[in-house]
Amino acid sequence: MNLILGGGGAMPQTKKVNDLFLSLLKNKQILYIPVAIDTIKHPYDSCLAWLKQELNSTKNNLSIEMWVEKDIYEKGYSDLLKFGGIYIGGGNTFYLLDEFRKSEFDKKLVKLLSETDIPVFGGSAGALIFTKGIDTAIPYDPNDVGLKDLSGLGVFNHYIWVHYEDSMKGLVNEYSKKLGEKIYTVREDEWIWVEGDKTNKN
Repeated sequence: MNLILGGGGAMPQTKKVNDLFLSLLKNKQILYIPVAIDTIKHPYDSCLAWLKQELNSTKNNLSIEMWVEKDIYEKGYSDLLKFGGIYIGGGNTFYLLDEFRKSEFDKKLVKLLSETDIPVFGGSAGALIFTKGIDTAIPYDPNDVGLKDLSGLGVFNHYIWVHYEDSMKGLVNEYSKKLGEKIYTVREDEWIWVEGDKTNKN
């Protein structure tokens, strides 16, 4: 297993975590899934251009393939195995988890992480879905899809708070009491790396 949970920043904040992700790639082909994004504000083409810049794809000789909603419904597990790494972007956490569940893409991701060491990077919403639950997205993301079950994929079986800043400490403590568990805070220049049975926060 190679799962990286990013706090949701962008370059230059993400240089170190991007370098980690690139160092773990099994080949130069990357799958990019920006399904959580608000496509009115950020059309998919602009998302792809952003990631190419974020990962310096030309210099690093990367080939980035983007999957959107129709792809996660149509593609099979075997289609994932050709990629050297998978990058799941941020946006609306409720929508992302709902789409992954409906398409059963969540099961494919969990299987990939349990059976291979292909690195999977999740940033912001893309990180939250892999945790114990997405309750910590409530203050920031509208639940327009009416998602009732807020449990995550549980690959990292704890709660996290992305985009964390010191001003959020009181709110995090409030949610920690509600959930009855510790919440791991992740700033925009931080990440949690789950490698096999080891977990590191950087």
